[in-house]
Amino acid sequence: MTGNSDLEVKSAASLHLDSLPPFRHLAIALNALFSIHADEIARLCEKYGVLKLSAFGSSVREDFDPMTSDVDVIAVFGLTREPGYSDRYLNFALSLERLFGRKVDLLTPGSIRNPRFAATLDREAVPIYESEDHQAA
Repeated sequence: MTGNSDLEVKSAASLHLDSLPPFRHLAIALNALFSIHADEIARLCEKYGVLKLSAFGSSVREDFDPMTSDVDVIAVFGLTREPGYSDRYLNFALSLERLFGRKVDLLTPGSIRNPRFAATLDREAVPIYESEDHQAA
């Protein structure tokens, strides 16, 4: 991360968010990580065929540590049966790690087998990108 990003993350993390509903304050701060990089996230999603990207875990909670926390995301990819899907998945994950300067755990809906975990994601995942194609579906 650059010096400016570190300052922005720390200042956003200090926002008073207690009065906002859980997981709804993220449009304001999202621990600043996603809002700072919104344009680049959208570009990467378009490049790698991601229809929807949502964040979960500490990256969408107030216990996010800008120095040590990883980023947990779930992505809905288009054209998963087309050749090159695995390369797009891996390259997207690596691109996000470079962008955020930290480890990224990238899941897809098909990789989630635990029903309790799936229910938690349904409640807590916060959309950070959605293509027009996915919105129309």
